[in-house]
Amino acid sequence: MTPEEFINFINHEFLQIEGKPVDNREEAIIRGSLQGLTYEEMKKNESALKGLNVSYIARFVAHNLWNKLNNIFQKKSILVNGERVRKSNLWDLIERINQQGLILEQPPSLNPLISLSDPMLDKVLLGRYRVIGDLASNEYSKTYLAEDIGFSQSVPCIVKQWQSNSEKMTQRFQREAWALQELGRHDQIPQLLADFEEGGYYYLVHQFIEGKYLSQKLILEQPWSEFQVVDLLKKILEVLAFIHQQNKIHREINPDNLIERDSDGKIVLIGFGSLKQVATGQTITTQNSNRGYIAPEQAVGSPRFCSDVYAVGKIGIQALTGIEPTKFKVDPNTLNTIWREHIQVNSHLGDILDKMICYDFRQRYSTATEALQALESLNLEAFT
Repeated sequence: MTPEEFINFINHEFLQIEGKPVDNREEAIIRGSLQGLTYEEMKKNESALKGLNVSYIARFVAHNLWNKLNNIFQKKSILVNGERVRKSNLWDLIERINQQGLILEQPPSLNPLISLSDPMLDKVLLGRYRVIGDLASNEYSKTYLAEDIGFSQSVPCIVKQWQSNSEKMTQRFQREAWALQELGRHDQIPQLLADFEEGGYYYLVHQFIEGKYLSQKLILEQPWSEFQVVDLLKKILEVLAFIHQQNKIHREINPDNLIERDSDGKIVLIGFGSLKQVATGQTITTQNSNRGYIAPEQAVGSPRFCSDVYAVGKIGIQALTGIEPTKFKVDPNTLNTIWREHIQVNSHLGDILDKMICYDFRQRYSTATEALQALESLNLEAFT
């Protein structure tokens, strides 16, 4: 199977599942990966990637592509034993496709009614925010990379779009805009640049964070050392402590909402669409995107500060073991997660993590500040 035959195969699968083939940027990354090129080399060789910085190519375009390919190959049982799609194993996956006889004899015919590009691309919002790339989408919103052309030199930013004809969407938009306006003064939370309604949609524009999603790092750098895990937990808890001090619960702490900033290595927290103001007592349904990071009490609509602590603890254990939270066994008597059998861990660090993820919220650290204080009491020399 040649690279072009592989792209035809992927296009066929995408048409079946998503109703559209891969875009020209994703094709360029597949082609470059099969040629053994770096993202920098792909940018120079592929016209579809010119004008994009390498961080954006790796962090958004490629990351989303690998996730989509991972979903397809899992359904076809091409991936085994928790394996994931990466640049390095594409040729091996092609060989497995050959062995299973999944090659298409003819390239797929594309439906001419299917739009191969998002109409938002190159659109200018509010007279100054030009959309230059699609990043992600979910049931609530679509997220785009954009550039602020209101300056002599364009500045990258993030644009999120919600439909304005839904009360649920309106509430989520208002909640996230309010959260960023209230909390964006913290160095590890993106600054809100604009929020407005245009053409039947709500838009939120916020600061672009140059860096790598924690979800990427957990895939590429497993497992982490104890010292690295302690450092990661502290960085997350520092910004979370600020949010808790404002009497707010984040409720969507997971690797997809945490970015390690390139400039200083700090963790930046995003995803404030489910933020809860504790004083209001308002309850909002938890989303499935959190996977195994949701605390038990949050899953039944009663989130607390310690629910965020639970999620951070699960991230720490995932980094330490290289195992996703949903794959651990549960003690039938206590309902606590059984994870220490998978790795030898410093007893003090293990005890802190156990307390962070305790099933009974009354036995957890009540806030991010308490968990952070426990970690700061550790003797870091024991981890060197």
